Amino acid sequence: MAMTKKTVYATDHVTTDEEKAQIEAKVAELVANGSTDGFYVVFDDRPPGSVTRRIRHWVDQEAAAAWEAWLTNFAATNGFDFSSFVISDI
Repeated sequence: MAMTKKTVYATDHVTTDEEKAQIEAKVAELVANGSTDGFYVVFDDRPPGSVTRRIRHWVDQEAAAAWEAWLTNFAATNGFDFSSFVISDI
């Protein structure tokens, strides 16, 4: 299935190994159900503590919005947030 949306989000939070494992498990679930193809790009060539930007692809607006909701809740639970989070067409 073709991906039609992308999420682009940024944070200065450095993801822990435990957080990475939890996020990867969620993404694996979303790949399995067809919400995403697993496409992921991270622009983190900046010094630690500076903003890192991440991009993911989604099948539709609903899938992208569900990811935004899940990830925003995940971030809040783990004590961080995003300086920006945008859903747009690919």
